[in-house]
Amino acid sequence: MRRKDREITKKEQLLSIVNNCKVCRLGLAVADKPYIVPLNFGYIWEENESLKLYFHSAKEGLKLDMLAKNNLACFEMDGGHKLIRKENPGDFSYAYYSIIGWGSLRIIHAAEEKHHALCKLMEHQAGFGKYCFSETDLAKVTVLCLEAEEITGKGNNWCEKALFSV
Repeated sequence: MRRKDREITKKEQLLSIVNNCKVCRLGLAVADKPYIVPLNFGYIWEENESLKLYFHSAKEGLKLDMLAKNNLACFEMDGGHKLIRKENPGDFSYAYYSIIGWGSLRIIHAAEEKHHALCKLMEHQAGFGKYCFSETDLAKVTVLCLEAEEITGKGNNWCEKALFSV
């Protein structure tokens, strides 16, 4: 990372960023065709575990076509956006926090794991995770898991006290 002064490395701070973001941009590529798509997500990041991001998807589409050919993916999420005005426009800055990561993406087939992933998505997006999805519900949706193998965090002029109180 070029701007080491903006690097965020503490797990509790990275976890707080993930918790404060509701949209994750998923990047895929096959041959000379890159593709990025914004998705709602859920996650789990337990002690001594890697970050796992969960996404729901239709049963068909470009994302799944690309995944069938290449399961490597990247992701990005960000927040805390605010323009910082100065007297001289050349001195303007921007407040933000962000995470970028890389890993392997897979389709979840097992009903129990699929249910768990959808509960994590509901927990993150709606504030509750104890929901009983029927077999019909599970059959209607494809659920993806991205296990992060590398993560970088970065921020500028973010309010550490407000955001990172975990």
